[in-house]
Amino acid sequence: KKKKKKKANHKEGGGGGGRQRYAWPHHNTNLRCSSSSRGRSSMPHRRHFEREWCVFRGGISMQHSNHQNRRLLAGAASSVASSEQPTSDIFTLKDFYSDEEIVKKSRFITHVAPIQNQEEFDDFLEEIRDDTASHNCWAWKVGNEYRFSDDGEPSGTAGKPIFQAIEYSGLDNVAVVVTRFFGGIKLGAGGLVRAYGGSASSCLRKAPRVKMVAMSLVEVSCSASFIGIM
Repeated sequence: KKKKKKKANHKEGGGGGGRQRYAWPHHNTNLRCSSSSRGRSSMPHRRHFEREWCVFRGGISMQHSNHQNRRLLAGAASSVASSEQPTSDIFTLKDFYSDEEIVKKSRFITHVAPIQNQEEFDDFLEEIRDDTASHNCWAWKVGNEYRFSDDGEPSGTAGKPIFQAIEYSGLDNVAVVVTRFFGGIKLGAGGLVRAYGGSASSCLRKAPRVKMVAMSLVEVSCSASFIGIM
């Protein structure tokens, strides 16, 4: 009987059911092809291999035609252009707004207002603070600057939830003060977080807002003859 000659495949690595590595001369050897469930190599078509390895690490190989290269370059350009799109609009509060909620007999009165800096917030807090209340918790955010306070509540249960409500609303240049009148029933840490955060979120959601427009103050001087004054 004549012995059947086995076809020689250029393969590297283990056989059997594992992953096998195939390579042709002058071709990229970093492509992998998994073997079939029967232990035989599932060899892809050579054109498939060439088409796959022609583009690697964002580069374009000369194996592609000029038409294909143009398509790839156009796709890369469009992705760069989309990444350079201007950011979405930024909104702030149009005016002062207040809201009230009752949570287990405790009154939570929320006051919100637009501000430009910490000095404006200090004036706002001084006007809103009620010394007869149990707590006056607050938070404010102007650009990348922010502050918040629990004002006697357990740490992390009031000021931080209010600040997170500001961030979730997407508003900027905003101050929020939540005044609590204790109703006799303790809410626990989780209840306080939900009460303060929920009150702030509800008030910010109801308050009218306006789009922020970047502006600059410019001074111009000229002679009277340019403005028609005799």
